[in-house]
This record gives sequence, C-alpha cells and structure tokens, in this order.
Amino acid sequence: MLGACDFAEALGAAVGPTGPLRLLLDEGETQITLRERLGTGTSTVSLFVGPEGGLADEERRAAIQAGVTPVSLGRMILRAETAGLVAATLALFLAGDLG
Repeated sequence: MLGACDFAEALGAAVGPTGPLRLLLDEGETQITLRERLGTGTSTVSLFVGPEGGLADEERRAAIQAGVTPVSLGRMILRAETAGLVAATLALFLAGDLG
C-alpha cells in the first residue's frame, strides 16, 4: 500500500507489466463499469479516486496513458471520500471476500 503522494508518483507506483488491474473511478465514464472490470478475475486492484469535482483533463489523460482504465460506479455520483470506500467494498465482495 502506498502512502500519501502526488498523482504522478501514484501512477508510477501502480504501473508495471505484471502489476495489478488499475482503475480510475471516473464520473465521466459511461461505457465501462467497475463491476464489469472487476469480473475479469484479477486478484490485485489499484483504485484511483479523484478529488471532489473529478480529476483535471491532464490528470485523466496521464492516467490513461499509464494504462489506467476509467470506470463508472453507475448512475450515482458519490462524494470523493465515499467513492473509494464503495469501490473497495465492491471489489472485496466480487472477489468473494465479503458477504
């Protein structure tokens, strides 16, 4: 687990050819859902959650260039501090580690 760092450092730490599935919670994404991507059987996931109001376009482009996939949590827009918790809980549930 990575401690507090800037966005570029977080991207660099999570990127690698055999690294985890890297997902960006993106309220602008309309095609790919978190549930769909987590259903691929990956055992390790890095979740990127932006601040209130979302990431800057430059940050979103940098994430995509680094191999991070934007995903949607669905129709609801959650607060930044809630979205990460919801996504982590959903990942644990889909992996069979909860409920």
